[in-house]
Amino acid sequence: MSGKRYPKQLKLKQSNRLLIAAILFFSVATQLDITSHSLYPIFFSHQKE
Repeated sequence: MSGKRYPKQLKLKQSNRLLIAAILFFSVATQLDITSHSLYPIFFSHQKE
């Protein structure tokens, strides 16, 4: 590997995007009154289409 490093600002931005996505995912599960574990198969089965 060439040892390229990503800037700290980019890492923070991407971390925040992942956190927001996780919060939205869990929020949807809560609204549907199911566990997030049960929502994963539903979510990923639609991602493949």
